[in-house]
Amino acid sequence: MRTAVAGVALGTALVLGTTWAAVHTGTPRSPAPPAAAAPPPVTVAYGPGPDRHLTVHRPPSGADRARPGVLLLHGGYWAHRTGWLTRPEQFAARGFVVLDAGYTLSGRAHWPAQRTDVRAALAWGVRHADRIGLDPDRIALVGSSAGGHLAADLGTDGGAHPVRGVVGLSPVLSPHRAWRDAGRPGADRRQRLLGAAAERLLGCRPVPHDPPCRQRWRDSAVARPSTAAGGVPMLLLHSAGDFVPAAHSRTLAVVRPGVTVRVLPGDAHGVALLDSPGVAETVLAWLGAVTATTDRPAGEPAHRPDDVLPGLPEPPELPAHPLTRPHV
Repeated sequence: MRTAVAGVALGTALVLGTTWAAVHTGTPRSPAPPAAAAPPPVTVAYGPGPDRHLTVHRPPSGADRARPGVLLLHGGYWAHRTGWLTRPEQFAARGFVVLDAGYTLSGRAHWPAQRTDVRAALAWGVRHADRIGLDPDRIALVGSSAGGHLAADLGTDGGAHPVRGVVGLSPVLSPHRAWRDAGRPGADRRQRLLGAAAERLLGCRPVPHDPPCRQRWRDSAVARPSTAAGGVPMLLLHSAGDFVPAAHSRTLAVVRPGVTVRVLPGDAHGVALLDSPGVAETVLAWLGAVTATTDRPAGEPAHRPDDVLPGLPEPPELPAHPLTRPHV
């Protein structure tokens, strides 16, 4: 290792020395080769309807192998599509094929239409993997707020095609918790909006005399009995002042292995968490770890989450008594 480092240092010194000599002796220098340009993004329909579209962002050209993928699922209270700003390009620049997907909004269809759509978006990427340079066996999910709910839901059940990991940015892992929190004294405007959005998503109120409705609410919770074991590694982030509290994610971490919860300072929510110092780089490193091609024994996670989480604060201590799954 020291020999390799010394070689790099020597090579750097030689390059710098050559550059210095060229500048001070007037020797002409060859221009640096231009950086490879990324292909332009392409938007396609993965199903019928106005919301079932995704945009493919590919890494710079010249790759000689299939690349890992990231499926992005937006927030917006399940009711409207919010953007990722320049994050898809940032992820693509780090070597990921990015699928920025929409899904049927709650004003057009109730749950579980959204679950069906994100599985269809993933299936589109797998089906067209060769065409877009994607390795279908190395796909991770990143979801913001309501999209974090959908990403974690897909990561626990797996669907028809398994994924490698899930990053949730302020994920709303229990629509019922959001609905319940909205009715508490002191709930702020965004919490009340989220509670109303959860009710719109499910299409009913979880009242005792409507068993089918109550079952739909149970099914929308990520921490449900069918997802208590197995599943993929997850990195779930909230801020200390988040209107989607970390309790959503801690409930899942108690009943499922492989879930890492981190609480960041401040009150940022969703995609804005990536603007916190070091968070975007940490997320990219984590995604790189879970989509790596390293060999491992069957059943062993592709990474140890804490190995790639430098700089993120540890979560506060959990209560001594185990957290219980909220009942609907």
